[in-house]
Amino acid sequence: MRYAHLLPILVNVGAIMPKQTEPARFTYSRKHDPHARHVGHSIEDCYSFKTKVQELINRNLLCFTSVTAKEGLGRWVKTPGTAETSIRNLPPLAISDPRNLDAMGLLSANKGSPMEGIVEQVRDDNTIRVYLLPEFQFVQVFVSRIQAPQVGKRVAPERIVELEVKADEPNGVADPFAHEAKFFTDMTLLNRDVWIILKGVDKFNNLIGSVCYPDGESVKDLALELVENCFSKYVE
Repeated sequence: MRYAHLLPILVNVGAIMPKQTEPARFTYSRKHDPHARHVGHSIEDCYSFKTKVQELINRNLLCFTSVTAKEGLGRWVKTPGTAETSIRNLPPLAISDPRNLDAMGLLSANKGSPMEGIVEQVRDDNTIRVYLLPEFQFVQVFVSRIQAPQVGKRVAPERIVELEVKADEPNGVADPFAHEAKFFTDMTLLNRDVWIILKGVDKFNNLIGSVCYPDGESVKDLALELVENCFSKYVE
């Protein structure tokens, strides 16, 4: 859906408030022809069906907007101070500039205690970037007690020295099963709630600790899962 089609819907739900906006309408275009022939319907039927669906969407959104406005929900809430408390002020990122994070202070205050977080990015199979709750501090955490294969390990050139390096080329040769190990961590942790148990801090202000996550009614340790699935080696 293009922005021109999405704009009236945003107005209907109260997300934006322009002075004047026309209802969403689809204009006929020759680009609809291949799709119509592919699904076995006429062009007029496809266009008519799409227009009717959009009309139903607009009606439902208008009905929903009137109900929320009448009951004082969402942006129409009437409780004093609710709108102000819903604004979240995020701390500065600690990934690009480690000076924005007091890693030693965070370690001394929470060492050995589980900290709630949400995994935002998996850099490799044993390095994740997490939003710590409730402050939403964005930090990088290295999983302790394991040595995992590197996705982009640097290798020393033997004879030929290339003067130009293309941006899309990998940085060195990956270790065996490095991509499979990263995929395992991606599927296990990405955008999921986790618990971080801090163990230490390196010289770059990166946090080192255990990463635990819920799996049904049990709690699993990422390091143990990587070792059990032969994606990492245990180190003391």
